[in-house]
Amino acid sequence: MTNNSFLADKKKANTILRSEYKIKQKYKTIGLVKLLNKDLTNNLIKWLKELPVFFIIITDEVKESISDNIIFLETLDMDLLTWVDFKVCDNDICDFNIIFERAIVPIVHSWIHLSSLLTEFNPSKWEWNAFYYQNENEFSIMYAIVRYIENAKFPYDNKTLVENVYNS
Repeated sequence: MTNNSFLADKKKANTILRSEYKIKQKYKTIGLVKLLNKDLTNNLIKWLKELPVFFIIITDEVKESISDNIIFLETLDMDLLTWVDFKVCDNDICDFNIIFERAIVPIVHSWIHLSSLLTEFNPSKWEWNAFYYQNENEFSIMYAIVRYIENAKFPYDNKTLVENVYNS
């Protein structure tokens, strides 16, 4: 499959997800959050609801929706991953092959042991394939998410990033 074909398929899949979960058009980006640290996830949620992004939060403590941009799921069907733009994760790295195959931008802690595969994206050089957070707290993670959102506003930069992830 060519990059352009894959990107077109990804866009179509994104449209299906929007319909299935009734995601409002104002949310151009869809993010997945799967952190092992439940306290960190709970602290992060209050900040996520302020962002112009639709979030799917994977947790074993499924809650009622607290905002029109957040849903809670116990699990996510692997087919749905194609529809996600980025994934925030910590030690839960068992699905990185799928992330690369489906061109999902990883937002991970800088100490992650996959440094041979992941390097922080440099938009001025259009190189690399991930965004890092430096500390395991909600502020550091929010900073990484916001950097991703800002990058996504530039179509060529974002296309390059997605292609870099896909080609990893």
